Amino acid sequence: MFRYMCFGLLSVLISFGSANAEEGALSPVKQYENAAGKLMAEMDEAQKASYGIFLASYSSLSAVKGVREAVKTGIGSCGLQNPDRKETYDSKFEAWNKALDETVVQADQVIENTIKVQRFAPVVDLREVVEYFDAAMAFRENEAKANEVPVSDLEGCDKLIDSMDETQENLTRLIRESFGLDRQDSVTE
Repeated sequence: MFRYMCFGLLSVLISFGSANAEEGALSPVKQYENAAGKLMAEMDEAQKASYGIFLASYSSLSAVKGVREAVKTGIGSCGLQNPDRKETYDSKFEAWNKALDETVVQADQVIENTIKVQRFAPVVDLREVVEYFDAAMAFRENEAKANEVPVSDLEGCDKLIDSMDETQENLTRLIRESFGLDRQDSVTE
């Protein structure tokens, strides 16, 4: 159920980006929508369901990677504005990032293996759709960054640092659950 909710949320978020494309040019979001639509047109209902589960897991991993980049940006901003605390901020981020990294690497392995063994789409076509998806997400993240003001005041930076243990736990759990990394039958090789 969670995976289908992620897929639905992702579809809504991506659809907002397609309205911002320059007239006559296809935005990365629209390119993704076109490629995914073409891929799904060849699928039966069971294949579409499998693709939806794959995409929900992949989008969860992409979201975690996006959060990791946002936290990195925040920590960098905090260090610039609070040089006396920079070493503390950098040290905390390094430990936080390292703790997430093992789970992210495992999930990346599952994605790669899934692409190779799945039966819902030709491997080349699925890789192309994944590349379009990544480009669409990068496009949306860049749009969001244009209006973003990184945290930099001491109080905000300290709150960011204080929240990192909880976010590390939540992000790790999200990946582990989305990819079934704690199951015995999980494919990670």
